Amino acid sequence: MILRISPNGSRVFLPVSVFNPVSMLFEAIPIDQGLEGDQSFLILFGTGIRSAGASSNVTATIGAIQVEALYAGPQNDFTGLDQINLKLPATLTGSGDVEIQLIASGMESNSVMIRIK
Repeated sequence: MILRISPNGSRVFLPVSVFNPVSMLFEAIPIDQGLEGDQSFLILFGTGIRSAGASSNVTATIGAIQVEALYAGPQNDFTGLDQINLKLPATLTGSGDVEIQLIASGMESNSVMIRIK
C-alpha cells in the first residue's frame, strides 16, 4: 500500500496490486509518486519484524537504493501482524519494475517486486 501526503497535509492510500480473477494472480499497479512536493510512503506488512527491536535494525533496498525504515514494528490493528514504513525517494520515479529486499536483525526476507511509474 502507498500513503501519499501532499504539501497541504491531505493523505490518500493507494493499492500497489490488484487481483485478476481470470489469471488468478495479483498484478502490479504502477506507483505514481504524485506531484512535486508530494511524499510517498510504501507500507509493507509481514511477520517477525518486531523481533528486530528498533527500526534501525531493519534495512531495506528498493532497486539499487538503500531506503530507511521509518517504522518497523507491530501493526496495531491485527494481532501478530508487523508493519514497515519506507519513504520512496523521488529518484525512483520512472524505475519500472524494482525489487524490494528487507533485512531485519540479519534475517533476509523474501523479495517482492513493485512497479514505479
